[in-house]
Amino acid sequence: MKPRIKVLIADDSEDDAALIMREMARAFDATHTRVDTEAGLSAALSDAWDIIITDYAMPRLNGIEAIKLIRGSHIETPVIIVSGVLGEDRAVQAIKSGANDYILKDNLKRLVPTVERELKEHEMRLARMAAEDALHVSEERFRNLMESVPIGIAVLDKNHIVLDANASLIAMLGCGSKPELMNSSLLAHYLSDDDRERFKAAMTRLSVLGFETRLKSRDKAVFWAHITTAVHDTDAYIIAIIQDITARKNAEAALLESEERFRQIFEQNADAQILLEPNGGVVDVNHSTTTLYGYSRREIMASGAALLIPGDECAEFRIRIRTLEIGKTFNMERVDSSKKDGAKIVISIAGQRIQLKRQGVIYCTVRDISEKIRLEEEAAVMQAKLIHANKMTALGTLASGIAHEINNPNNFILFNSELLVRIWKGAEGILNQYQQANGEFQLGGLAFSEARISVPSLLEGIGQGAHRVKRIVDELKDFARDDRSDLDDPLDVNKAVLSSVAILKREIEQHTDNFHVALGEGLPSGRGSGQRIEQVLINLIMNALDALQGRDKGVTVRTSLYEGEGGAQILVRVTDEGQGIPADLLPRITEPFFTTKSGAGGTGLGLSISYSIIKEHGGTIEFDSKEGAGTTVTMRLPVRLPPPEYRCPVAD
Repeated sequence: MKPRIKVLIADDSEDDAALIMREMARAFDATHTRVDTEAGLSAALSDAWDIIITDYAMPRLNGIEAIKLIRGSHIETPVIIVSGVLGEDRAVQAIKSGANDYILKDNLKRLVPTVERELKEHEMRLARMAAEDALHVSEERFRNLMESVPIGIAVLDKNHIVLDANASLIAMLGCGSKPELMNSSLLAHYLSDDDRERFKAAMTRLSVLGFETRLKSRDKAVFWAHITTAVHDTDAYIIAIIQDITARKNAEAALLESEERFRQIFEQNADAQILLEPNGGVVDVNHSTTTLYGYSRREIMASGAALLIPGDECAEFRIRIRTLEIGKTFNMERVDSSKKDGAKIVISIAGQRIQLKRQGVIYCTVRDISEKIRLEEEAAVMQAKLIHANKMTALGTLASGIAHEINNPNNFILFNSELLVRIWKGAEGILNQYQQANGEFQLGGLAFSEARISVPSLLEGIGQGAHRVKRIVDELKDFARDDRSDLDDPLDVNKAVLSSVAILKREIEQHTDNFHVALGEGLPSGRGSGQRIEQVLINLIMNALDALQGRDKGVTVRTSLYEGEGGAQILVRVTDEGQGIPADLLPRITEPFFTTKSGAGGTGLGLSISYSIIKEHGGTIEFDSKEGAGTTVTMRLPVRLPPPEYRCPVAD
């Protein structure tokens, strides 16, 4: 709120008065009265004014006469001359007549600072005059005042010799009685050398001086004191007011020590720490902050919080700190940020509003949790692998049990079918003789002539079916077998492809009429676990089948040998004519739990685990897809042995 003041303006121009008041309005809530005659000025002086501004040259009132009239009325209100024609000689004459200062009208920007200064000095003059009046009115009253106050008061002559002192000062300096202090030099006995010179310089200017220093008492004890001195410019004696401020100085020292401890903790903390203004401006940062982000302290303080927390999250952060109350805290987890070199990091922010040197600031701790998140994601992948491994173990156990249950009756069928074939061969000759002797007859509703042709085919079909069941059961047993093979064992990739296709035969028949396998002949041996490669192939083929949008769309599995600068590699490509993968989803398909088939029971683990298995085998897996145009997945596996003579793949 602007201070309210009353201004008396002696000027014959209303426009000039308006200009003056407009300038005054920058710093004051000011009201004014304008006069331009001696009579008007005399009448106005009966009122109380905070400041008087007068022109120098007016038609009916001279500036010097106005000043003499004011001072002749014993009015101490500051008088400032504002004129456009004031020369140096006239300015000196005006100051001698009692004006406090002068300003040219073309330099009104000096007006407000001058008025502020004169108001302060006027207040000080009034205080000094009040003190002097009190001294003149009643010496006894001054004596009572000196003796009653708990602070030390001394009266010194121009040579700084003690003329008088109160009891508080005598006790403060350790003097036994007033005579011990009287006629001694305050400077010589009690002030330090530096303060002694400051004191002398101030006294020569007849000014008011306030300073803090260490004083020595008579018993050599040292204490902190605040000394205010004022020189009486008539009789040239000095009043010194001395207050023991040892307790305050000790408190300030303790505060400084506490702040220094805070500074040391702030600077040496391993976490990035930032002091912020509620509007987001940076008050200070510690060394860990500059190390984390790579920016200098000056860069961070110049740019503010937006440099450290970019984007929409910065807007949320600003709202949080702006509305935070003293003592309250907040936390922001997993905030995306960037270093000066462009590296992306994830941070967490914990903040609290504290009071620091009468200013409310937000004390924030910033931690880089990128590594923590990476470890959590790796743990999630590992957990996913364990879950999948448990599922595969359960599936293997189930497959093993089913294989065992099917194998027993199937062995019975195989044995009996072979026996029936032998029986039919033995019975066929007898039945032929019976037909020749007795004519055509029926066997199971069929004429013997038809049965003689059909039965061998039926018996052969039973045997082939049983053998096919046995082959499927053997493949289930292989899939369910606990694969303890080392990753460096020989790997027949073509065999793994054929085994996977055999296991998925029913799924293939349900999805497409165009399933093709093209195996490279003479492929070298790879390295790794056949069972685990089968697991990857089953997952890739099932994904390809699920992507088809009609039985006329096809899937092709192709193996080949690639020889490049990095050495020989076995390639396995699974290509489908399905719907493809959107470009924005392609980079995420190997993430754990990411799936586009959640509504169809997808878990998002298959490709993630497949990627891990191929990586463990020292290979790579690549995805090439275009939405609406199908997908090709390419596995690259290292060769274990030098490849033999190689022939191009042949379609099956």
